[in-house]
Amino acid sequence: MAAKYQIYSASKSTEEETLQKIPSHWSTKRVRFVLRDGAEGIKIGPFGSALRLEDMADAGVRVYGQENVIKNDFALGKRLISKEKFAEMEVYEVFPNDLLITMMGIRNSPTKIRL
Repeated sequence: MAAKYQIYSASKSTEEETLQKIPSHWSTKRVRFVLRDGAEGIKIGPFGSALRLEDMADAGVRVYGQENVIKNDFALGKRLISKEKFAEMEVYEVFPNDLLITMMGIRNSPTKIRL
């Protein structure tokens, strides 16, 4: 059975409190420096009236919530919206390799980002 994570032979220290050592060939960058320019760099939301309970449908496009990010489980939940509602909100579409960060929902816990 193959190991779940690759083991690197050489590491180096970082200045980050929560990420003390990284493989020696890696570098660290602030998130804002790896985002796309303009409005496509970071999306916040949708909130409140943009996505309501009555927008949920029996079939259509999957909706993820912060519980999916917190638990790192994108099979969790069964929320769907119609293709028409998705067309209105497609700016929030999630693509492979997107970085999802939740800013609410965890109390008294340090922020953790899973890559």
